[in-house]
Amino acid sequence: ATFTDTGNTIQTVTVKIGGSTYRLSKHSNSDHESLAVHNIGDTEITIYSEKVSKKRRKLPCGASWTVVEKVD
Repeated sequence: ATFTDTGNTIQTVTVKIGGSTYRLSKHSNSDHESLAVHNIGDTEITIYSEKVSKKRRKLPCGASWTVVEKVD
C-alpha cells in the first residue's frame, strides 16, 4: 500500500501473513506524521516514534480513556 499525505487523516491497511493479521496505520496532520502497528491479531498495539507516558483515567460512571503525553 502507498500512504499519501492527505491532511488530518488516518489511513489503514490490513496485512495477513499466515495466521497473523497486522493492521498498519499512518496518521497525518500538519505538524507530524507517524506509522504505527495498531493490531497484531486481536492485540491492540501502538508504536510511538517518541517517548511518551500513558495514563488511564476512569470516571465513576464507568467511562474511561487513555491520556498520552510526550516525555522530554
